[in-house]
Amino acid sequence: MLALLPLLEDNCMVLIDEPEISLHPIWQAKYIELLNNIFKHFHGCHIIIASHSHLLVTDLPPDRSTVITLQNRKKNIISEIINESTFGWSAEDVLLNVFGLPTSRNYYLSQVLSKGLELLADHSRPNSELNAVRRQIEEYFPLMKDNDPLKSIAEIIINTTLR
Repeated sequence: MLALLPLLEDNCMVLIDEPEISLHPIWQAKYIELLNNIFKHFHGCHIIIASHSHLLVTDLPPDRSTVITLQNRKKNIISEIINESTFGWSAEDVLLNVFGLPTSRNYYLSQVLSKGLELLADHSRPNSELNAVRRQIEEYFPLMKDNDPLKSIAEIIINTTLR
């Protein structure tokens, strides 16, 4: 960061690749604030950060940042803009909704699975509602680890025949 300071000027573009490497989580949590303090003295600058750190993603200022994900799908790079601010998101939200990593500790995935179980138990439920929940679960199912205790619940919801 210090080597960058003398090179900065108005209307510059700065590319930063994985700044979280070798940074303690406390420093990762302070990184965006540090960048904001440095760049508040310059106008028209753009900073592009490539990162896998949920701590950086959750600290981006909502009024002047955009999160774009890149995924390699069968040798094609697919980009997607996250259309809402990630500021203040929990680690689990960032892991699932930005990095595409469902975990048994992920609140969103747990809520979807709970909803699926409720719908299976409610025989008066509309099949369309259960099918919508199934589609959500099927989207994340291939990413779930085999030893994840929620994967067996996901399998039950996906494989239960509708009446």
